[in-house]
Amino acid sequence: MNKWLKRIGIVVGSLLLLGALFIGYFMFRVTKGMPFFETEVPNIEFAEGKKSILLFSKANGFVHGDAIDAGKRVFNQMATENDWFIYQTDEAGVFNKEQLAKFDAVIWNNVSGQVLTEEQRADFSNYLENGGGLLGIHAAGDFSHHWQWYYDHILGTTFSHHPLKPQLQEATIHLEASADSLTKTLLPASLDLKEEWYIFNEDPREMGANVLYAMDGEKIIPNGNLLWIKDKDWGMGAFHPNVWSMDVKQGKAFYVAPGHTAATFENADYVKVLKYGLDLVSRTN
Repeated sequence: MNKWLKRIGIVVGSLLLLGALFIGYFMFRVTKGMPFFETEVPNIEFAEGKKSILLFSKANGFVHGDAIDAGKRVFNQMATENDWFIYQTDEAGVFNKEQLAKFDAVIWNNVSGQVLTEEQRADFSNYLENGGGLLGIHAAGDFSHHWQWYYDHILGTTFSHHPLKPQLQEATIHLEASADSLTKTLLPASLDLKEEWYIFNEDPREMGANVLYAMDGEKIIPNGNLLWIKDKDWGMGAFHPNVWSMDVKQGKAFYVAPGHTAATFENADYVKVLKYGLDLVSRTN
């Protein structure tokens, strides 16, 4: 009897240890990412006379697999409809001075974690500051990137957490009344989405962001449960930004916080926002 109890104890202990290791690995990957880098420069045959878009979908942190695939479908469809050249990859060797200069805009399609070497970061920041454009989606705004320049100049804020109780919640985001008349003709007045709503530590307007969409953050349950903090039961208040743009010297960045689920990319109004943002940041419209 004692022998069987000992065996059961070993099995249970092993399962608990494996569970703890898995949770530890998961949390490390979410917060720190697994920094794998690529430096080999790809061979790209650019199409002359067409808008060139780099669709980058690398995930060294949390992998939003279904949403990444949905984003690829949306942007490939846009490229077909608008006769763009689109180069899609999850390898960062393309982030070099010579090839970046040939792209009208770059999309970070749920990019997470530390994905660029220091040299690639320098080339990318120079590209943006000298007239390039970036459209970042959802995980492109989380805390796994560990790049202060990116937080200061691309996001204009830092990620705090997202709700977990429940994780996905229905909410309405509204186009800001301050949007100019042309923007109001191009974009829907509001979007109803069931999303994982990112909560940020600061209002990006404090860093010069132009907020396009916001929601009443008091209408969601912001409670999260991450790392050593048992409860993160706070949000951004009545003004909760969701979509905004930032000037990056001569370039421009556009960030869209929704985009956790594949279903969001199937929302026609959401796709309009993505198209607007991509046009806004592109060198050629």
